[in-house]
Amino acid sequence: MKVFIYCLLLLSFGYCSLEEKKTCTTSPTANVQTSKQYHYEIIKVANGWGYRIFVNNTLYIEQLNIPAIEGIKPFKDSKQAQKMAEVVIKKVQKSADFPTISVKELDSLKINWNY
Repeated sequence: MKVFIYCLLLLSFGYCSLEEKKTCTTSPTANVQTSKQYHYEIIKVANGWGYRIFVNNTLYIEQLNIPAIEGIKPFKDSKQAQKMAEVVIKKVQKSADFPTISVKELDSLKINWNY
């Protein structure tokens, strides 16, 4: 009878410790934070302006020229670079893919690219 009670105690102790491990291993994953922080910097470049996009304070994109056009043309002013940086951040937030910009988007934002 003592052996039976002893075995029963061991089994219940083993079950409790196993149950405790389950709780401990699942708790840390519940606290994982998945949100990302985005910001941009407008930068002065030769003959104009560009921008940098940061994700969680890490440089993600450095755009020294107007995207989607041929040649090396910086933005004419900081406001145009800012408009484009804001659009690019929205695209990055929506998709894991690298964002693309079209000439049509440049025109709709009134980005002066044909100079």
